[in-house]
Amino acid sequence: MPSTIHIEDIHDYFDRFSAFACGQVTSMDGEQQLSLAPQMGEGTITRIPIRQAKQDPGSTAQSG
Repeated sequence: MPSTIHIEDIHDYFDRFSAFACGQVTSMDGEQQLSLAPQMGEGTITRIPIRQAKQDPGSTAQSG
């Protein structure tokens, strides 16, 4: 049966999908990992943080 996940902001995608998937989310070193619920299948999905300079094309990266 098809389902719909309503996403208003791309930054909400992982959180909304995690709630839909009924899996368990764990965090370590800034990464989040969703372990799928058995009824969804086997496996994990990992969310890694994106550096602000990579996320916002209008910003400038500074090295020092």
